[in-house]
Amino acid sequence: MRFVVFILTLLLVATAVSAASQGALSPEEQLSIVQDYLYVMGHRATPSAAAAAEINQPGQPPLKCGMAAVAEFVMNRGRIDRNVLTSLGAADLQPRPTGLNDTFGTVSGHFLIHYTKTGEDAVLRATQDSDGDGTPNYVEILGQIADSVYDRIVVDMGYPAPPSDGFYPQGGDSRFDIFIENLASSFFGLSYLDSVNLGGADSLKATAFMVLDNDYSSLPGYEDRPYEALRVTIAHEFFHAVQFGIDVTEQEFVASPAVGRYWMEMSAVWMEEQLYDNINDYYNYLPYFFQAPGRSIQQFANIYDNHPYGSVVLPIFLSEKFGPEIIRDIWLRCADFGSGPSFLQAAQAAIDSISNHGQNWFSVFREFALWNYFTGSRASAAPNDLGYTEKANYPIIPDSTLVIGGAWRPTIAIHRSYPFTVLVNDNPVNLRPDHNAAALIRMERVGLTRRKYMACGSNLDVDTLCVLKYTDSLCYPVTEIPLPMIEQHCDAGAPTCRLRDGCDDTVLVRIDSTFDFYGGLDTLAPVWGLSAIMHYWPNADSGIAADSIIIDSALLVRPFPNPSILFAIGTSTLRPDRFKSITLILTPATNDYTRYHPGQPMQLGYNCATDAMVYDSQLASKPPAILTPYPNPAVVPEMHGKNLRFRLQVPLDSLSLPPLANPRVVIDMFDVAGQHLKTVEMISTVHERVGVWESEWDMTNAAGVQVASGVYLCVARLYSDKAAPAPLVESTVKVLIVR
Repeated sequence: MRFVVFILTLLLVATAVSAASQGALSPEEQLSIVQDYLYVMGHRATPSAAAAAEINQPGQPPLKCGMAAVAEFVMNRGRIDRNVLTSLGAADLQPRPTGLNDTFGTVSGHFLIHYTKTGEDAVLRATQDSDGDGTPNYVEILGQIADSVYDRIVVDMGYPAPPSDGFYPQGGDSRFDIFIENLASSFFGLSYLDSVNLGGADSLKATAFMVLDNDYSSLPGYEDRPYEALRVTIAHEFFHAVQFGIDVTEQEFVASPAVGRYWMEMSAVWMEEQLYDNINDYYNYLPYFFQAPGRSIQQFANIYDNHPYGSVVLPIFLSEKFGPEIIRDIWLRCADFGSGPSFLQAAQAAIDSISNHGQNWFSVFREFALWNYFTGSRASAAPNDLGYTEKANYPIIPDSTLVIGGAWRPTIAIHRSYPFTVLVNDNPVNLRPDHNAAALIRMERVGLTRRKYMACGSNLDVDTLCVLKYTDSLCYPVTEIPLPMIEQHCDAGAPTCRLRDGCDDTVLVRIDSTFDFYGGLDTLAPVWGLSAIMHYWPNADSGIAADSIIIDSALLVRPFPNPSILFAIGTSTLRPDRFKSITLILTPATNDYTRYHPGQPMQLGYNCATDAMVYDSQLASKPPAILTPYPNPAVVPEMHGKNLRFRLQVPLDSLSLPPLANPRVVIDMFDVAGQHLKTVEMISTVHERVGVWESEWDMTNAAGVQVASGVYLCVARLYSDKAAPAPLVESTVKVLIVR
C-alpha cells in the first residue's frame, strides 16, 4: 500500500468519549498503536510485540479484521507524539490508498470500487472479463456481493445505511468507497473509521470506507474459493460501517492501549452467519471462546485477541432465542443511551422489552452459559433439544486445555473424591470466572456417597425401613428459588420423609444428607446465576430413563440469611445414589460493565461435606487400555456430522477412582502407504463410564481437508500426563472410512 503526504483534518477530531478522556498515553503505548496501525495498512512487516505474540501462536487463524487497529490509531491520533510518528514514517499519512486508477460503480449505485489491473495490487485474474466491458470478473462479482450485502442488511433487516462521505473532497461522491489491494499481512479486510462527529460535537456517527484483498490467496483455506472469503468479509466490514453510523463510541477502555470493541466484533461476525450460513468461517474462532469459559465476554486483551470473534455465540444465542431483530434493537438502543459503552445496558433493555419484563440480563446470561455446555459431543444429550441450531458442530468446553508452554490448564473443576474443600484464596485463578463469564464445577460419582437415616436423633437400621417416600424440604424459603435441590442456609427445619404408604410405622424419618455442597461467592457481583445439570445412572427403580439429564436453574441474589454461605446444595431429597454427576455452572453477570477488571477474576470458594464413599468393585484396579474406536467402519453419511471417536480406559485404583488428573492422549493417523496425515492430542470429554475418556478425529488431514474413503492406521497412546516420556499403553488399529 502507498501513502501520500496529506492528513485529513476530520481524522483529528475526537469523539465525545474518545481516548483523549483517558489520560496521556505512555511512549510504549503510542509505539504499539502506531506499529499495529502501520502493520494492518501494509506499511510495516511486523506488528507490535504484544500483537506478534498473539499472531505467532500455533494454529492461529488469519486475522479476522483490521478495524480495531485502525480505530485505535484514528481515535488516538491527537495523543501520539509527532516524534513517534516521524520515527516510524507515519507523521503525514493519508489513509486512502493511492495508485488504484480504475473504478467501478455497482449496479445499485451504493458502492464505488477502486482497483487496478497491474502491479502488486492487481485484482485476481485481472484479464478475465466475461462481458468484455473492461471490468475484470473479480471486480464485478465483488460488486454484486456488496450490493447483496447492502440489500440484506439495510433493506431486509432494517439497519440504517452508513453515513455518506460525499460532503468532503477526499470522500468523492456519495457512494461508499471500497478499495481493493494486496493485504500482504494475511487478514480478511478492514473498515477504516474515517470522519467522526458528523453533525456536531455530540454526534455518535462516523463515516468509513472499506479495504479488501485483491485475491485472498494468502488466507489458509480460501486459496481456491476467494469469493467465499469476499462474502464473509464484506458482510463483516460493511456491518462495521453500519455500526459507525449508529454509535461509533460503543467501546470500553478496559486495557490500555487496547480498547474493548467486543460488541462491534462479535456482532459483525454474527452478521456473517446471518447472511452466509453455509460458509461458517466463524468456526475457526470458536475454540478461543469454548476453551476459556471463565473469560469475560468483555475481554479485548489486544487488537489481535481472537476471543471477541469466538464470542459470536452470544449474539447467535440472543438471535436464536428472541429472533434476529434483537441485535438491531440493541444497536439502536446503544445510540439512545448516548456516548460511551452502552452494550450491556442496551441488551438489558432489549431483553426486558422483548420478554415483556419476564427476563433480564442475569437470567439470560445464565441460560447462555447453559447452552455453551451442550455443544460438540454433549449436544445430543441436551434435554428438549436445548441449545444452538449448530451446536453439534461447535467445540466442547473441555475438562482441561493445552496452553502456552505445553501445560494442561483445568477448564472445569472436577471432583471425584469426597469430602473436599476449595477455599477462595486457594482456588486457582483460571477456575475463577471473570465478570460476565462462567465457572464450571463437576462432581462425579455422586451416587457412591452414603446416607444416614435418623429418627428422634437415633440411627435407624436402613435394612429395617420400608422404601422411603421423600417429601420436599421443610426448610423455610427465604427467597423465591424454584429448585428443590437448592436450599437456603437457615436455622430451622430439615429435609424429612415418611415411610412409604403401606408401612405400619409412620414415624417421621429425618435424613442427614451425606452430600451437601456449600459455596461462597464474590460480593462484587450482586447476582450469580446457577444452573445445575444432573446426570442419572441407569437405575430401574428411579422411574427415570438411564442417562437422562435434568436441569434446574436459579438466581442467587444477596442478601442471604447467612452472608458467609451464599448458596447450599443438598441431595437429600434427590436421592444422590441416582446420579453419575452434578455439574454446576455459575455466572456472575450484570449489565454494569465497570465490574469487569482484566486479570482480577471473581472470588469463588466451596466445599462438600459427606460421610464416605463406597466403591464399585467391578471397576476397581482397572488397567489402562485402548478401546475399540467407533463407529468402525465409519460410514460418514450415517454419522450425521459426528466425528470418529476413540475411547481410552484410564487406570482406576483400588477404590475404583481414576488417579490421573490430566491424562494425555496422542493419536497419529496414517494412510495405508504409511504417510502421516494428522495428530490429535486433545481429550475431548469424559465418557459415561467412570475412567473411560474420549478423543475425536474429524476425519481430516493436517490441512483440514477431508480424507478419502479407505483404510487408515491409527496409533493411539495414553500418557499419565503431558510430561510423561513413555505411554501407559499403546495400540494400533485399522479404521475404515466410507464416504
